[in-house]
Amino acid sequence: MFTGIGHERDNTILDEVAHRRCDTPSKVIGWINGTIYTNASSAIENMLSILKTTGDAISIDERNIELYRRQIEASGKQTLTTAQHDLERFMDQIRHQAQGQMLTAEHEIARHLEEIRHVSLRQIGELDQGIENLWALIAHLGVQRISEAEQAIEAFAWEILGLGPQATMKRGFALVHDIEGKTVTSATKARRAQDLDVEFHDGSVRVKVNEPSRGNEP
Repeated sequence: MFTGIGHERDNTILDEVAHRRCDTPSKVIGWINGTIYTNASSAIENMLSILKTTGDAISIDERNIELYRRQIEASGKQTLTTAQHDLERFMDQIRHQAQGQMLTAEHEIARHLEEIRHVSLRQIGELDQGIENLWALIAHLGVQRISEAEQAIEAFAWEILGLGPQATMKRGFALVHDIEGKTVTSATKARRAQDLDVEFHDGSVRVKVNEPSRGNEP
C-alpha cells in the first residue's frame, strides 16, 4: 500500500502501515512510474544479455556437434567394417555347427520315433484287452442289476396294491373329509368342520359333529 496524503499533519496512521509513504498523490504516481520504467529497463537489459549469451552458447554447441558428428561418422565406419568381417566369420562357424547339430538331431528323432512306435503298439494291445474285459464285466453287472431291479419293482407293486386306499378301507378303515373335500386328520379339525363326509369302501355317509368346537384348540 502506498500513501500520498497531502495534509498539514506530517504523519498519519495510514502512513505508519503503508509500504511506502509520499507527501502528495502526484509523488506516489511519479514514484510508481519511475519504478515501472526502471524495472522495465532492467528487464530489457537482462533479456538482451540472455539472448546474447544464448546465441554464443548455441554457436559453440553447433561447432562441437559438427566436430562430434565427424568423429562419430569416422568411428562408425571403422566399427561397421570390423563388425562385417566378424559377422561373416561367426556366420560360417554357426553354419557348420548347425549342420552337425541337425544331423545329430535327425538320428535322435528317428530313434525316438521307433521307440514310441513300439511302446504305442504294446499299449494299444493292452488297452484293447482291458476294454474287452471291461465290456464283459459291464454286461454281467448290467444283467444282474436288471434282474434285481425287476424283483424290487415287482415287490413294490405288490406292496402298493396292498396299501392303497381301497384295500385299506376294505380292512375296516374309513376316510374323513370336510364338506370342501379336504381330508380331516384330527379331532380338532373335525370339531371345527362340524359337517363331515365319512368314506367307506362301498360309499360315503354325511355326519354332523354334536360336540361344540373349543376356542382354545389350535
